[in-house]
Amino acid sequence: FAVKAGIKVCFDLAGPFVVKRYKNEFRSWLPGHIDILLGNREEFQALTGIRSDDRETLSAASDMARILILKRGKNGCLVGEYNNAEEVLQVAEVKGEAVETVDTTGAGDAFAAGLLYGLFTGRSILSSAEFANLLASLIVTVAGCDYEALEEKKLFRKLFCEGL
Repeated sequence: FAVKAGIKVCFDLAGPFVVKRYKNEFRSWLPGHIDILLGNREEFQALTGIRSDDRETLSAASDMARILILKRGKNGCLVGEYNNAEEVLQVAEVKGEAVETVDTTGAGDAFAAGLLYGLFTGRSILSSAEFANLLASLIVTVAGCDYEALEEKKLFRKLFCEGL
């Protein structure tokens, strides 16, 4: 329905165990049904069977979606944009934020929220990924995924003063 209506669809692989269990279903359903695919290294490796190099792993999934984002925790993320499975438009590294980790609960969800916020407010995919990395890095500095405990100044400064 969303694809027919011209609505962009973002899908998060959700966990290595999910990908391992439903790999064949994902490989058959995802192509042509989503625009952006999110996953961490282990999830993309489980989906593709490629374990050598992040760029190669991403390339092996290029038929899954037009935009692929491989989350790498404190090392940021890798953003791949593909016109189709054979044509790479760009693969870019987006740096992460170095922080003291307290609790990783909700880091992936924070990343997705930051990415979608950036896209919904008209930012580029790379700018949105930069904000996603920032939000994910901030949420791991507090216990229990407590957004109210975040240092709002960093978020506001990045969004409104430094720009994304």
